[in-house]
Amino acid sequence: MADKNTADSISGGVPEPTPAQVTRAKIVAMAVRNAMEALHGGGITDSLTDDQMRKLNPIIRDAVLSTLHALDHAEQHPAAQEWLAFQSSLVPDYWEEPRLSDDYLVVYQHHPTPEILCTNCGRPVFIDAVGLWTHGHPDGGRNRGCRAASYRSSDTYPDGSAWDESLPRYLTAKGPR
Repeated sequence: MADKNTADSISGGVPEPTPAQVTRAKIVAMAVRNAMEALHGGGITDSLTDDQMRKLNPIIRDAVLSTLHALDHAEQHPAAQEWLAFQSSLVPDYWEEPRLSDDYLVVYQHHPTPEILCTNCGRPVFIDAVGLWTHGHPDGGRNRGCRAASYRSSDTYPDGSAWDESLPRYLTAKGPR
């Protein structure tokens, strides 16, 4: 069996997984495990046994954590980029595009997201995958800067500018304290 990722076994300058990565890995692995429930006692012939599931669950968790760790370090570390490129190269062309699961859609659609406003400029903000506050736009665009988020392409502000000139250029998205 492969060595577990303990403080003693991670070497060569590989950063320890953060508690946030570990938590995200567990959540993603549980979602994968729950999606596989049909294979485990869900009425499918030749379904997975409890023993097989016990062996499969840590494999899934470790793979998810490794992927999250690589995604979080890809900008700074070529090895993470290389690992992700290799994983990506293994995805066959015939795979269907992933879709959101039905159970997630039901929960998501029944719980509207409260709007969080930037404490600097009052525009809607959200926390991105790396924990930075970012302005969001209905068209999918994202900006860290408050002034950049104020950009209007179709109409202008009263002074004729496409940006809110009252906002200093140094202000960035900031959520509630």
